[in-house]
Amino acid sequence: MSELRIGIITSSDSCAAGTREDLSGKALAALCEERGWLVVAYHVCQDDQESLSVPMQEIADSERADIIFTRGDPAPGP
Repeated sequence: MSELRIGIITSSDSCAAGTREDLSGKALAALCEERGWLVVAYHVCQDDQESLSVPMQEIADSERADIIFTRGDPAPGP
């Protein structure tokens, strides 16, 4: 089996604004790498559909990721 190509997207207004560090996205990347998977993309974007769809499409099309993991803020945005 070939190496899995992984994309990771964190959808978080506070992380995108730089007021909070994306610890869970970085932890997810480290976990993937520990399993021998290749993390081909890591993005932090605002918590809205438009901001999320652009990197998702880019990772799928340009980076040819096999899997895209997404994570986001548990609280609803404004």
